[in-house]
Amino acid sequence: MSGINIVTNTGYYAAANKKYLPAHVYSESKETIAKRWEKEWEEGIDGTGIRPGFIKLGTGEGELDSIETKLLKAAVIVSKNTGLTIAIHTGDGEAAFSEYDIIVKEGWKGNKMIWVHAQNGSDEERIALAKKGVWISLDGISELRMEAFLTMVKFMKESNLLSKLLISHDDGWSVINNSGNVELILFENGNTKPYNTIIIKFIDELYKTGFTKEEINRLLIENPKNAMAIRKRVLYCEGKNPD
Repeated sequence: MSGINIVTNTGYYAAANKKYLPAHVYSESKETIAKRWEKEWEEGIDGTGIRPGFIKLGTGEGELDSIETKLLKAAVIVSKNTGLTIAIHTGDGEAAFSEYDIIVKEGWKGNKMIWVHAQNGSDEERIALAKKGVWISLDGISELRMEAFLTMVKFMKESNLLSKLLISHDDGWSVINNSGNVELILFENGNTKPYNTIIIKFIDELYKTGFTKEEINRLLIENPKNAMAIRKRVLYCEGKNPD
């Protein structure tokens, strides 16, 4: 046994031209979709008894379209009722701002949103949303892009927003089903060994640039714990957005 806790999710992925969406998404209301996801939270996924630890969505570039918007609104309903955080694979900075605006208009909080793949935006976009409480996730750290990610992380620190930053390898395998023959295809993210670059190389580079042990622990331990925390719903006055 490795001792690693693996946290799965509920939600639907509308990126990649919506090819992963079930057909009922197009006809069902946001409330009905939300009930599907809440049932997984309450009873477990597909009869397994395994409950999700967060909501995962996926959007493309630019302002969200009607389907992406409906799914995000459904996620807000679930997040309000369960405390689950909404992690959103996001095409670019414009899409991230669109997501944030929808969440706030639905009466929810910026700190329940994780901008996944925030490396696809600019420093200015990341800083602006982090100041609004959004979690900024830089994903895809690899040996080939080490310097670029170091620069982004250092900029967040210099902006006093290290407490809103998450990082990941985005490594792993995709499952391809060719006429019943299942294949595992390794992502080619530029890492010699998957899931090792941050621990083996990136942390050393952070130390070399002046990061302290406390700052690295915040980045790798405290921030993920806070971002994914499941808390009871907090009611607050209309017009306020506490983070």
